[in-house]
Amino acid sequence: KSRTVNLPFAFTYYGETYNTATICSNGWIAMGQTYLTDYRNWTLPSPGGPDGAIAVFWDDLYESNSSNAHVYQYYDAAQHRWIVEWYRLRNAASYSATETFEAIFYDPAYHPTETGDGLIVFQYNNISNMDSVDGYCTVGIEKPDNSDGLTYTYALQYSEACAPLVSGRAFKFV
Repeated sequence: KSRTVNLPFAFTYYGETYNTATICSNGWIAMGQTYLTDYRNWTLPSPGGPDGAIAVFWDDLYESNSSNAHVYQYYDAAQHRWIVEWYRLRNAASYSATETFEAIFYDPAYHPTETGDGLIVFQYNNISNMDSVDGYCTVGIEKPDNSDGLTYTYALQYSEACAPLVSGRAFKFV
């Protein structure tokens, strides 16, 4: 499922400033509002998913009340950052596997960059990238018009310079 939320600060992404974002239980965020709930992940950029996807661990994931498996958000005012965490979500490829990971968005007013875009950090606490039927997970970012982007991984493919996606790893997009 997807839910649009108000951001605690204006966030600039690919040169556009947003005050809302859509969080999906399937491991992605899109700046602005979308009705999409895409579980089927693709490479980035791609018109096959939400515009401007921020794919933290885009895969077919499920929340569960019985195990407190939910997507949470938190505004850390002291550090000027907004945190979205996918906590113990079940992976459709194996209902026994749980995924815990997060995206951290830094307020550009307090954490400036050369381009003016906001910093984004992906952190992986516990992941099992095992969905061989639907291309494993997708990790990366794309421009809102789908004309540019960066796929860190899709279908267990990485460029030579990329370390594999594993528990305990973090990525920073500047």
